[in-house]
Amino acid sequence: MKTQIPPANNYLYELLKKKYHTSEIVRAQIDEAKERIKESVAKEPRKAFRVTFHGQVIDTSFEKTLKIISKRLFHNGEIDTITTLKEEGLVEATMTATQSEIESLVQCMMKPHIVLHYKKEIEKDAS
Repeated sequence: MKTQIPPANNYLYELLKKKYHTSEIVRAQIDEAKERIKESVAKEPRKAFRVTFHGQVIDTSFEKTLKIISKRLFHNGEIDTITTLKEEGLVEATMTATQSEIESLVQCMMKPHIVLHYKKEIEKDAS
C-alpha cells in the first residue's frame, strides 16, 4: 500500500520546488569552482595533504559526498585514503592534489547542503 502525500503538505516537495540545493545546482557550483581554479592548478605542483573533518558522521554518507565532490572538482588531484572514526566524529582523508584544489574542496564541503533522496514511488513530480 502506497501513501500519497499531497504536494501542498510535503516539506521536501516544497524544498525541491524552491530548488534548494538540488543536485543540478550543487553540480553547477562545483563546476564553477573548478573553472575558477583551473589556471592556478596548472601552475602549482601536486603535494600530499591530510585533511581532517569534524562533525557528525552518519554511516558512509560523508565519505560518499567527499568522493563525489573531489571527483568533480579535481583536475589532477585524487583521494588516496579515507579513514572514518564515528565515535569521535572524524573523517580523515589523505589526498594528493594542488593546494588550490584542496582549498576549494574544503570550501565546498563546508557549505551546508540539504540532501534530498526520493524514491520514485513517493511522488511523480518530486524527482
